[in-house]
Parts: sequence; C-alpha cells; structure tokens
Amino acid sequence: MRALSSSDVTIVFIECLRCGHRGVIDPDTLARYGMPPEVTLAKLTRALVCQVCGSRATKAFRSDPGEVEVFLAGT
Repeated sequence: MRALSSSDVTIVFIECLRCGHRGVIDPDTLARYGMPPEVTLAKLTRALVCQVCGSRATKAFRSDPGEVEVFLAGT
C-alpha cells in the first residue's frame, strides 16, 4: 500500500450499513478528532458511530470532493 501524497483526495465518504445514513468527513474534521488526513479507512471506521441509529457498522471510501452532493443525495 502506498502512502497518500498531497495531491491525493482527502474527503472521506461514510455510509452506515444499518440505516443507510450518509456523511462526509473533511480534513479539518479529521484533525479535530486527532486523525491525520492520511488515516487508514480501517482505523477511521473503527472509530465511527452512526449519528442516526448508533450503529458501528460503516463503510468508508475516499473520492473527489466534487462528488459530495451526489453521494449525500444517494444517487
């Protein structure tokens, strides 16, 4: 696995596997919780709890920041 470079996307998209709630985490939010932008998705998902249903079953992926609206709309 290669390390992330400064040109890599740092927006993390999150989806709850239980209720389908979706959200995004930007680099500033990661920093507020003491996580670097290059945090592994495995480590990040272990720390997440759905704000809607309380489930810890989440999936996460990195993508283009321009995709935020499409992702949150569920399409």
